[in-house]
Amino acid sequence: MPLFHSLARCCWCGGRFVKAKFFKADVWVCETPQCQARQTEQSLIRTVKTAQGEEKRCLYLPLPKQVEFEDAVRSFKRVLFGGAAGGSKSHALRWHLYKQALRIPRFRALLLRKNLVELERTHISDAEFEARLFNGKLNKSKYYLRFPNGSQIDFGHLADKEQVTKHLSTQYDSIAFDEITTFPETERRLIMSRARTTKEIDTKIIAGTNPGGPDSYWVKRRWLQKDLTPTEEPGYRPEQHVYIPSKLEDNPYLDEDYEQSLMDLPEVLRRAYRDGDWDIFPGQFFSEWRRAHHVVPTGRIYDGRWVVAVDWGYMAPGVALFACISADGRITVVKEYVFKMTIASEVAKEIAKAATSLGIKRLTGPGDTEMWKPQTDSGESIAETFTRFGVHLTKADKDRVNGWQRLRHWLRPAPDGDPWLQVTEDCPYLSRTIPSLVMHEKFPEDIADGLEDHAADALRYLVMSRPSPEHALSTIDVPENSPAWLMRQGKRTTHRQQGQIA
Repeated sequence: MPLFHSLARCCWCGGRFVKAKFFKADVWVCETPQCQARQTEQSLIRTVKTAQGEEKRCLYLPLPKQVEFEDAVRSFKRVLFGGAAGGSKSHALRWHLYKQALRIPRFRALLLRKNLVELERTHISDAEFEARLFNGKLNKSKYYLRFPNGSQIDFGHLADKEQVTKHLSTQYDSIAFDEITTFPETERRLIMSRARTTKEIDTKIIAGTNPGGPDSYWVKRRWLQKDLTPTEEPGYRPEQHVYIPSKLEDNPYLDEDYEQSLMDLPEVLRRAYRDGDWDIFPGQFFSEWRRAHHVVPTGRIYDGRWVVAVDWGYMAPGVALFACISADGRITVVKEYVFKMTIASEVAKEIAKAATSLGIKRLTGPGDTEMWKPQTDSGESIAETFTRFGVHLTKADKDRVNGWQRLRHWLRPAPDGDPWLQVTEDCPYLSRTIPSLVMHEKFPEDIADGLEDHAADALRYLVMSRPSPEHALSTIDVPENSPAWLMRQGKRTTHRQQGQIA
């Protein structure tokens, strides 16, 4: 009688998985014959010596989702296999490299984990057993696996600069990052540059990961959003990148209690590890952010008090946010201006031009305190330059801890269910970078160093120039039965009923 797995389902046909014997191996296959055939086409079968002689054995039979990963690697140069925990990603990475090493003489690959402990626990321990199946030899002191045909897989990590330098001295036909979101972007890009070959094959970068980790932002942009700009990475080719999503249900080898262990996690961890949700991840600083709630369409007409908030930058990006504060106390960030290596007069001119396009007659708001330092060339401060162009700024309150807490209040829902603060689609930099920020390891009340927090800083200056949202609403004198009055009474109204939309 066949043994079925009750939780797992085939990603192709939705059928159940059944336990079967395939060349002496106990494997899970889809109950549908067509799907079984697709799995067996990419199996790894070798002749092995036993006490009774030689016999053929199946060393690896990929699951349907792992077959999709193998197919993607043949067609694309940069493949990410990611999603929920338990989706069979690490196993797929390692066995893909084994198959390539056995097929291509003198093939050279690098398989990486964040640190040595993780490397030994997830790959070295398994490779020690698996190497015997194809007469490979594992050197446990130097962390490489040598094959009879001269191929070699190096096992490495990037926990220190010495390790990074070591891998930069070698060229690889394929490089595999296991849990790629745990690798810093700069070091990862350095290592990726070593994917070079003199063989008549395409070099490959393959990776597996769950959402989360300090570099989820870059991984998501590279493989899911595919929106890296030429300025950020001149050689980026979005058409070379593909993402293969995995789910818990893709892997019948998991214990059926595994799902319950993930369901018992806190919400953030559960959404990342159980559901493979890339919009929220462990360590995310603003877990309150939801794109579906906080980002609204453009093309509206706004009626209220206009302000601009400016985070100055020259070598690093600077950001100006144009926001309308409505009668019911809400803030809508309507437009953004992102600049870099642009002199103050040009920035001020562009801000003034944007204000005119929005119909703003007088523009005021908080600015980065750095803007009040005299410039060496003219003696005039950046803030004074802005004033000459009609942009009147006051020094921002730069209290980071209280500022982030104030921003959390503004991201929360108002009594009608919509957030107090929303952002239009004309602010892609703000809406992209806010959810990417992660907390500082040593100071969890602040954002980690080295991230793109420029738009977040401008937004912090903006909300710190306002009272908390509930207090701001209570101090505004509003007409009876107006949307703001109804909100105070706790009665349902929506942002689209406030007379602000054409």
